[in-house]
Amino acid sequence: MFGLTHIPKSIFLAALCALCCPLASQTKQRVVVVMEPVAASANVTNMNMSQVRGAMEDFLTRSRDYRVVDRKRADQVFAELNLQRAGFMIDPATAKAIGRHLAADFVCVSELIKDEGYTNINISLINVDTGVVEKSGSETAQGDSPAEIRAATERIASRISGAMTNEQISERSALRKNVTFGLYVNVGIPVGDFGGVDYPATLGFPVPQTEGYDAGLGARFTMSIPLLYDYIGFRAAAGFAYNGGTNTAPGYRDEGLGYLAMGVSGELQFFFNESYPLANSPLCIS
Repeated sequence: MFGLTHIPKSIFLAALCALCCPLASQTKQRVVVVMEPVAASANVTNMNMSQVRGAMEDFLTRSRDYRVVDRKRADQVFAELNLQRAGFMIDPATAKAIGRHLAADFVCVSELIKDEGYTNINISLINVDTGVVEKSGSETAQGDSPAEIRAATERIASRISGAMTNEQISERSALRKNVTFGLYVNVGIPVGDFGGVDYPATLGFPVPQTEGYDAGLGARFTMSIPLLYDYIGFRAAAGFAYNGGTNTAPGYRDEGLGYLAMGVSGELQFFFNESYPLANSPLCIS
């Protein structure tokens, strides 16, 4: 594996910028105001509505594409415009009014419906300029507990915002917090002179010879160790590859050939913000 001393600085810096550009060169964030959900059935509680709104605010905040208007400021404007319960699908004039007063690009509206132990959640992201629903999603919670309602909301919010759910984050973080082992097996196919080459007769060996190697087998063992919380890790690797071959010459017995390559390497891994799916691949320095 190449070390940093073998890579020209210009190439290394270009590769580093390419890896980090999703984090450093973000597009302009669009402003979103999240409205209080609408209770479409009588048994929906204030806690249920608060959880849905909170989950949407959390996920849109995590997203690199959106910025959420402060809840207190939004509620103050809603009260002034008498929009505390504007309904699930607001009309274009109302959307424009919200966008004008809060300098927002989108309004996030939602509704909850409880029926026979199930909770249906519908969420839409509305463009304030056009009144068109740009993104939407629906989920049914298998029950009506606060945890189940929030989990269902997180799944919708994840699809709308592009951020990861808390469950996904926990799964990825768990992999980084423990020592993990890996085994890779590979097959090598020789090409060029390594695959086969003819040698003419010489004074030292008066008959021509043919030498070639067959497909080989290799393996690589890895061990990943967390160093600093969820952000820095180290991966050590050791591997080998073996190819067998034959040397033939007229009038002589065939001779077996063997080629064994062994190596060890290490990687220092830097993990970025775990909220973004594309940023979970580590930046590795070997």
